[in-house]
Amino acid sequence: MVQLYLWFAGLFLLFMEARTARENTDPIMVMGILGESAILPAEIPPRKKLGSINWSSRTPVAVVQLDPGTSFKLIITHQNYVGRLNVTSLNYDLKISPLKMEDAGSYRADINLQTNTATAITITKNYSLHVYRRLAPPKITRNSIISKNNICNITLTCFVEEGGEAVKYQWTPLEEQAIESNGKSSLFISRISEDAHINFTCIVTNPVSNNSESILIHLCADCLSGTFDPSCCVLVSVLVKLVLFSLAGVGFYLWPKIKQGIKFNCYCNFPFASTEEARTARENTDPIMVMGILGESAILPAEIPPGKKLGNINWSSRTPVAVVQPDPGTSFKLIITHQNYVGRLNVTSLNYDLKISPLKMEDAGSYRADINLQTDTATAITITKNYSLHVYRRLAPPKITRNSIISTNNTCNITLICFVEEGGEGVKYQWTPLEEQAIESNGKSSLFIYRRPEDAHINYTCTVTNPVSNNSESILVHLCAETTSLSSLRWSIPVLSSIVLIVVGTCFYLQHKKKKDADSLPISQSKNLPEDNQVYDELSMPTLIVSNQKKEAPNTIYCTVQNPQKMENS
Repeated sequence: MVQLYLWFAGLFLLFMEARTARENTDPIMVMGILGESAILPAEIPPRKKLGSINWSSRTPVAVVQLDPGTSFKLIITHQNYVGRLNVTSLNYDLKISPLKMEDAGSYRADINLQTNTATAITITKNYSLHVYRRLAPPKITRNSIISKNNICNITLTCFVEEGGEAVKYQWTPLEEQAIESNGKSSLFISRISEDAHINFTCIVTNPVSNNSESILIHLCADCLSGTFDPSCCVLVSVLVKLVLFSLAGVGFYLWPKIKQGIKFNCYCNFPFASTEEARTARENTDPIMVMGILGESAILPAEIPPGKKLGNINWSSRTPVAVVQPDPGTSFKLIITHQNYVGRLNVTSLNYDLKISPLKMEDAGSYRADINLQTDTATAITITKNYSLHVYRRLAPPKITRNSIISTNNTCNITLICFVEEGGEGVKYQWTPLEEQAIESNGKSSLFIYRRPEDAHINYTCTVTNPVSNNSESILVHLCAETTSLSSLRWSIPVLSSIVLIVVGTCFYLQHKKKKDADSLPISQSKNLPEDNQVYDELSMPTLIVSNQKKEAPNTIYCTVQNPQKMENS
C-alpha cells in the first residue's frame, strides 16, 4: 500500500513539473542601453537534451538548432535582426547588439527538449525587454514674475531631450518654501531682494544612467542685467511680440513657394513609388482562407515571388510551427519548432508550401508566414503573409425527429427537426419540398407544416451542408388521420382502464357477499342443558353432493348441511 502511494505521489510530482515547465509564462525582466547590448537568458534545464529554440517577438526573431559540427546553428528569421544576433555556445542565451529603441517589448522562447523516451517537450519562456537611453545633462529654464510687494516668484523647469519614459527628477537643495510639481520636474520658489544667491541642482535618473545640471539664482532685484525697472520688462515683452509677428509674415510669404517646390519633387522623384511598393510587399496582411477536413490535409501556400532568392520561411500560429530553409543538398530543410506539429508537417520542394496532415480540430486558427528574401544588393526583405485555416468534419446523415399535435378543427400541426451529431460550425440546412404553408425556423433546421386528413403522403428531405461536404435524410409524412387514430387511442386507454377497475371491484364485492351469507347458515344445534351444566353435541361432517346439472363455472361449489341426531347419554 505504501509503495502504491509513493508511486502515485511521484507521478503527481512529475506531472506538476511537466505542467509547470510547459506553462512557465512569468516574464523575465531584461534591461538594455540604446546602442549597446541585451542578453535574453535561455535557462536550459540541467540534464536535458536541447532540440531547438524558437525566438519570437512582434515578428519572428531567430531559430537556434544544435549542429554537431559547429555546436549550434543560428537562423535569423526576420530582416530587423540581421547582423545583430549572437548565441553563447555554453547556455544558448540570445544576445542582441546593438540595441534599437524598437527592440523593446515582449519576447518569447519556445525551447524544444528531447527526452529519453524520444518524445518532445516544449518549454515556453517569456521576456520583457526595456531599452533606455543614457541620459544627457538636463536643461533648466527659468521664469520669473515680480509681485507688487517686491517678491520674486521663480519657476525652474528641468527637462531631458529624448529622455524617454521612466525618467525621474530630483531638486537640491529643497527649501521649505520650494514647491515641486509636474512629476518633480518643476520647482517653484519665492525670493526677496535681500536673499543671497543659491545654486539649485536638477538630478535626472533612469534605470540605467543618471545626470545633473545646476543653475545659480541671483537676487531678484535684476530683471535682465541691472536695477529692476517695471518698464524694462514691458519693453522686452513688446519686442518679443514684434519679432513673432515678423516671423509669421515671412512664413506666409514663403509657404506657397515651398509648396510648389514640394509638388515638383513629388512629381519628379519616382523613388517614392518604389518605397510604397516595398512597404505594401512587407505589409501584405490580408488573410488567405484555407479549408481542410478533419483527419485529412491542408496546404498553406507560400507564394514566393518569382525571381527572388529565398532565405528562409518562419511559420507560426498561436505557437511556433516550423522553419523552412533552403539546403543545396536536400533542396530544403524543415525544422519543426513545436511539439504539437511533430510528424505532421511537410513542404513541397517546388514552391515551399506547408502541408499539415492529418488535421486536428485544434489546428484551426490564424497562421503567419514570414518569408525572408535575399536581393541582389545583399539586403534582406521580409514579406509577411497571413492565413485563416478552417477545419471541418465530413457530415454524417442527419437525424429527423417528428412532433405532431391535433388541433380542434381536425388539422394536424407537424414539426420536423433536423440535426447532425458533431456537425460543428458552418452547417446549413435545407428542406425539400418547401410548400407554401411550410415555415422554416432555427436556422432552417426546423420545419413546421399543416396537414389535413384528405392530404396525400409526402416525403420530406433534409439536406445538410458545410464548406467541405453534404448529406441528407428523408421522412415520410403520412395522412393526418393516422395521427388522429393514435390520438383517439391515447384517450381510450384511460376509459378502458376505468371500466376494468369497476368490473374487478364488482366481482370482489359479490364474492365477499357470498362468503358472508354462507357463514351465517346454522351448522349445529344445541341440546338442552343437563342438571350438571354439561353440554353434549354431536357433529357430523357435511356430505358433499355434486349436482348432475349442466356444467357450470369451475369455481361454483354446491354444499348440503345435515342437522345431527340427538344422542342419548348412556
